[in-house]
This record gives sequence, structure tokens and C-alpha cells, in this order.
Amino acid sequence: MRRKEETERASQAARQAKSALTSGRAGDRNSSKRSRQSYGCITKLKGCVLFAEVRGLTQLTSRLEPNRLATLLEGFLSAMNDVALTHQAAIDHVIGDAMMLLYGLPRWRRDDCARAVRTAVEMQRAFLALRNRLVTQGRREVRGLTLRIGVASGDLVSADLASFGVMGRAVLGEVVTRAARLCAAAGPGNVLVDQKTYELSVRACRSAIDFSSTDVSFGRTDQVPAYHCTRCRSGLRLVPRRLYVDPVCHASIDPRNATRRNLDGEPYYFCSRLCAERFLANPQYFRERLTGSSG
Repeated sequence: MRRKEETERASQAARQAKSALTSGRAGDRNSSKRSRQSYGCITKLKGCVLFAEVRGLTQLTSRLEPNRLATLLEGFLSAMNDVALTHQAAIDHVIGDAMMLLYGLPRWRRDDCARAVRTAVEMQRAFLALRNRLVTQGRREVRGLTLRIGVASGDLVSADLASFGVMGRAVLGEVVTRAARLCAAAGPGNVLVDQKTYELSVRACRSAIDFSSTDVSFGRTDQVPAYHCTRCRSGLRLVPRRLYVDPVCHASIDPRNATRRNLDGEPYYFCSRLCAERFLANPQYFRERLTGSSG
């Protein structure tokens, strides 16, 4: 009797193993049609990761009062959150001065990479608009803040941490690391995307976004192809204008976002109305300072 039960258990185990193997092979055959595979609490999927970091914000935390810092964080996070939700991104987490967005959850869509690139460019625009508005309101401490963004696409692993007794979800994979490294390699106000993101988004974004190729070093010898993204207007790339020096605080400013005053037929550009008023109160003094510093 015992031997018969053991035989039945062995047969049942063999049937279960065969069923699992068959379903695994079927999943391999249909992998081109499906972009995700689940293994209990682990899900393998195709996705796109966006990393955004506000450079200079960490240094301000030790100098600002708590209420001014809270207002600043609320403004920046609210602006970035609005752009992310507009382009249907999933906000994975916010750590300090960095934010990570995901595309491809719960399922991959063909325009995920294009939406990620559009999100990155729009986040830069919203960030600059907010920073300039704060500067004109007298918040001069935010002038040095810049935003840099990295975007990468590929295979991801999503782990449900509830199975391990922790609330939330963790997204793992080489794509996450690559997006973080692109973000670190991007200059102030720049957006860097990897090769795969470029290939999957260039056709959909060509009329609105200009891509320029570059090489990014992730180590001492590794050179990885990447692409800078800039917003276009009427199909033409927006060429950065010449930066001017504020004669009062000596900050480098874009004339498109500056306060302009004319004196003796000569234009002067300032980071804020406060600097403009100080200059007009004693123009000779600041003119001499500007000439001495340039000399």
C-alpha cells in the first residue's frame, strides 16, 4: 500500500514538472509577443528608466531654514510630478535630490521610450521656469541649482517586496544602473539617453526633439554611445544664446530669462530686479567693477 502511494506521488510530480517545462517553452516561443514573464514574486519585463537629479540642492539643505527648504522642495517636486503624470510615468521613488520614473508598467507600450524622452525634455523646461520665477521673487539661493537627466531602456526585473515582509516594489537590472550613470554623466541642464532609447524614440520625437550623438565614459576605458536631447521649435534645434554677466553679482545669465535695463543706449542684463535696482542706484561703481573683472 505504501509503495503504491509513493508511485502515485512520483507520477504526480513528474506530470507537474512536465507541465512547467511545457509552459516555459511556450513562454519562450511567445516571448516576442509578450514583454513580461512572472515567476512568483519576481517579474521580468521590458521597460524604460528615467533618472533626474537636482544638482546643488543637497548643499542648500544645510544653509536654508526648514520652512524655506520645505517650500523649495514642494515647488520642485510638484513641478516634476506634474510633468511625469502628464506623460503617464510611474514614479518609482524619490531619494534626496533625485527622482526615478518608470515606463513599461504594468505592460510595455511601443511609445514608452518616446514618452520618457518627452518627459525628460519637459522636466528641464519646467525646472528652468520654476527656478527663474523663484529668482525673480528674491530667492537668489536657487540660482546655482541645475537639473540633469539620464534615460535608459531594456530588460528589467520587478520584485514584489511584500513576499519578503517589506512593503513596496524594487526594480532591478543593468538598465537602472545605466540610467543612473547617464544622469551622473549629463552636464547641468542636459538630457542623456542610451542607444536603445534613441532607436525606439527617434522616429516619434524627431519633429520636436533634436538628438546629437556623443560618447560617455562609465569607467576608465569603457566608452558608451549616448545622445543629447534638446527641444526643437518648428523642426529646428534651439541654439543656446550667448550668456551675459550680471554686473552686480557676476552670475552668468541667459538673456531670454534675464531682467534687462538700458543705460546710455547700452543694454545690461540682470538675474533679478533686485540686482537691476542696485545697479541703477550706482551704475558707475558697478561698471568699473565689471571692467576690472573682465580685464
